[in-house]
Amino acid sequence: ALVLLPLALSPLAFVAGDGPYIWDAYAMDADGANRKRLTSESFRFGILRWSPDGSRLAACIDQGNESRLWILDPNDGARTSVADGVDPLDLPCWSPDGRLILFTRRENEIWLGHTAGRALRKLTRFQPAWEPDGMSFAPDAWWGRTR
Repeated sequence: ALVLLPLALSPLAFVAGDGPYIWDAYAMDADGANRKRLTSESFRFGILRWSPDGSRLAACIDQGNESRLWILDPNDGARTSVADGVDPLDLPCWSPDGRLILFTRRENEIWLGHTAGRALRKLTRFQPAWEPDGMSFAPDAWWGRTR
């Protein structure tokens, strides 16, 4: 998986590995120079998304026995845990100012987290329901407040 910033000379983020379920996250310059490993242990699956200012990466990582949302800093290698039990197949969504992040948990709930690893807030809870025709269904969503 390759994640690109809008600028042509932006750094790149990607996952690479030696076999099935042995992956690591990396960042490098657009010309291939300065490749850095961002994770300290291999994982089964991961999704990466750059922050709006291009300084950090949100990483949904599944390590087999747990999945977690991390904020990774490619410059100094720091990483902050935001939440566990995340859906590793969904892209996290940064707020425009980069302070908050939306993500889903495996229970199909949308959560809001602070990128500094502070308190979490559940925003929705989905419960699917069949339509009267018995041929289709739709999620029945409950929406919480964000303040």
